[in-house]
Amino acid sequence: MSNKSVTRLYKNGIIANDIHLIIKNWTIDYKDISMILSDDTTFFASLKSVVNTKDIQQCRKLLGLANNIDLAMICVIVMSNTFVNNDDLVTNWVASDMQESSIRISVRGKLPPELKAINTGTICAILNPDIKEQMVKTDLKCINIRQMDDILIIGELDGLQFCKGITSKGTACRNFVYTHNQGDFCKFHVKSGTKTKKVSSAVKTNVEHPNTKVGSTLTDDRYIHIYPTSIKKVNTPFTFTDSGYLNKPKETINKLGDLNILVQKVISERNNDVNKDTRSLSNNETKARSSGNITKSARSKEFERLAQMIHEHSLKGTKEYKQILGSLQLIVRRLDGVSSDVIERCEIMKSCNRLLDHPIESIAISSLKLRRAIRKHLKTPNKNLTTHRFTGSVCSGHKPTQTDTKDEEGMKIKDRLKELEKMDIAEEYKQTIKFIEVLAYYCEECDRWAEHINPYCKQENHTFIRKKVKKESHFCMNEKCRYKYYSLNGQNPTLCPKCKESTIISEKTSFYNPRPDYLLPNEILLDCEIGAHRPRDANS
Repeated sequence: MSNKSVTRLYKNGIIANDIHLIIKNWTIDYKDISMILSDDTTFFASLKSVVNTKDIQQCRKLLGLANNIDLAMICVIVMSNTFVNNDDLVTNWVASDMQESSIRISVRGKLPPELKAINTGTICAILNPDIKEQMVKTDLKCINIRQMDDILIIGELDGLQFCKGITSKGTACRNFVYTHNQGDFCKFHVKSGTKTKKVSSAVKTNVEHPNTKVGSTLTDDRYIHIYPTSIKKVNTPFTFTDSGYLNKPKETINKLGDLNILVQKVISERNNDVNKDTRSLSNNETKARSSGNITKSARSKEFERLAQMIHEHSLKGTKEYKQILGSLQLIVRRLDGVSSDVIERCEIMKSCNRLLDHPIESIAISSLKLRRAIRKHLKTPNKNLTTHRFTGSVCSGHKPTQTDTKDEEGMKIKDRLKELEKMDIAEEYKQTIKFIEVLAYYCEECDRWAEHINPYCKQENHTFIRKKVKKESHFCMNEKCRYKYYSLNGQNPTLCPKCKESTIISEKTSFYNPRPDYLLPNEILLDCEIGAHRPRDANS
């Protein structure tokens, strides 16, 4: 038990983990901590000896502790984090001995007020740490705190700061250093603090080229015997002289003419190759046009085969869900180029309507996508090419009369009325929706709900709870205001955000804004008790 003298009080701090920790602010009384350190029933082990063991039993066995002696350790908090996991509040601290050993401390549940003060630089003593064997190997070992009384806050460490080194990416180093022991740099940036070695002037003179000396001291007489010509030409003035033609003009023109003939030959050969390629391409295009009808018929046959497969598998039950899902995803790709007659003959729309109530959600969604794709395909501008009216008029060879145009306009208005009726039904359903469910955050310190985390709460390390709540719509009853606002989980503001009334009076309204009515030419809506609306039956 002679190792107990390692942890003791010394001057303005405490010696723990074989290092002198200078304390800036004491949280516990000086007399109380001296009594705790002098107690014979508690042994203070170094953090390194705790981290290097498999579990707490092995640590006690290596230290030679009896069953009636408690094990404790002193560490410095260098990082803190709080989050919610499965509706449980979890607090993680990373503790260090300010040398090379670190450990993670995990606490589940709400922290008492005295433990909420733990921050970066806090010196703590932990009694009987619960160390278990790691099932998954990670960087840091973890200890769990079962009782809040097992943590004792001693004080705040002096001289804890970030390393002043720069990483290879050009960013500041985020490692903590203890300046009283390590200096301003961590172990990865120790060389940054040392001074760079200066090269002596004698070495520089040996390395430099002699031409640099000649250029700088041309007037020195001792270099005349080494560079006599360069020194003599410095004092003479520089004059420009004509170099003369290397070749005669006629010779250069003849050479350029030969080069021009060669370039023309290359261009003509390339043009012949391009003409051959264009001829081959035109032949391929004619072949492709002739085989266009074959590909269209093959695509329609493939579409019919897939539609028949979907119809057969949908009648068998839910066991064939894989084949149904694969066929639904494949038939959407085969829809391009299929005529409306083929789609009506296959009765694929009936199969889609039947699969909308399928218990497997992916099949229901795929059938809905297929139905939308078919409707979009049928509404293309070329759909009239397959209708009976168009083929009949073309075969008869007469121009459309006035009655034909009136019938066509009536059909268009009738189709438009059906679309408007569906839109009105959907709009009435949307107006009945008073709330929706959203994911929101609740801050315990501010006692407020919000859809997004407040930057101030994040900076102050407030505790949050993430939960699904109701988002309701309200509007102010003040006739001059009529401002629309939203509330989360029944949390209403004390004042109206717009008119700032002292006593706010609001009413729940639809979550969606009303859609403006799309009226046909010369259309008047019927007035009744529920307001102006369009009749339910489009034929009336």
